[in-house]
Amino acid sequence: MIAAFLLLPLVLSQSIQNISVGFPNAWDGDRFRELYCPSRNIPKFLGKFFLLLELQYSHNGYFLCQLSASYGDINAPPGKKLNHMIDAIGALGSFHISNGQVIFSSQYYPSQPYKIWEFYDRNMTKSGVPWAGWSDYNLTSMAKWEQIPPNPDSARFHPNLDFWKIGNKILAGTEAPYWIGYEFDVRSLNKFKLFEFTEDNNIFSAPRPSMIPISMAIHERSDPDGTIWGSFSAMNFEEQRFYQGIFTINSKGVRKVVGMFDYGIWDPKACGRNDEYIGHDDKKGTSGKHL
Repeated sequence: MIAAFLLLPLVLSQSIQNISVGFPNAWDGDRFRELYCPSRNIPKFLGKFFLLLELQYSHNGYFLCQLSASYGDINAPPGKKLNHMIDAIGALGSFHISNGQVIFSSQYYPSQPYKIWEFYDRNMTKSGVPWAGWSDYNLTSMAKWEQIPPNPDSARFHPNLDFWKIGNKILAGTEAPYWIGYEFDVRSLNKFKLFEFTEDNNIFSAPRPSMIPISMAIHERSDPDGTIWGSFSAMNFEEQRFYQGIFTINSKGVRKVVGMFDYGIWDPKACGRNDEYIGHDDKKGTSGKHL
């Protein structure tokens, strides 16, 4: 392990020119595996956090973050420089803190939105825009996605939410309908693999038109014993009925649905003053029922 640390300065890294507050204005995660952050440029709030990590982990620790990356070339003409589609491209960032030195590393998740970039020779202008938010889909361009070689560890969504610990594994999570989690090697930022949850429920294990999860609704929380709590939204498409559910995931990756709330059948006239959906039975916000 010591030898590995001694070899770090030999790895291709980005210079500290054009860097403000410790971070580059643009980060090319493919070309530069590591970025050395001068301690004088590290923001104070991170510096205090790094100090705590060093004290806790014997001068050696990692601070992970989710990155919103973009496609494109910053040297391209105006209007063609960058394209992050709807929700940016998921990437993983890591600050390695060791004996007062901070090294930043970055890596894209091997998700399909990233692979489609490679399919178009990393030039999104060739794609005709795969889709645009809140508009008609370009079905011809979207069909290109299905031509990507299958990869069981390449998700249709990319993690962009948070990190969770399940057992002894660190997962990068998302707010996608099925709460996708990538496990990976923290030290090298590789060996990405989709984590297979054990579904001990009849919602995530067998989606059907009468009960389909549509989104993770809030950020998860965890208990001291490692149990993760989270909520999700679901819909009965046959009846246009909305639900809110609560699930748990234990340290072995078993997911259970422990509570459901029925908001009732969708009523387009049952919105509050701030466009929040209240329900058609009671405009005071108490509509629905626990299941």
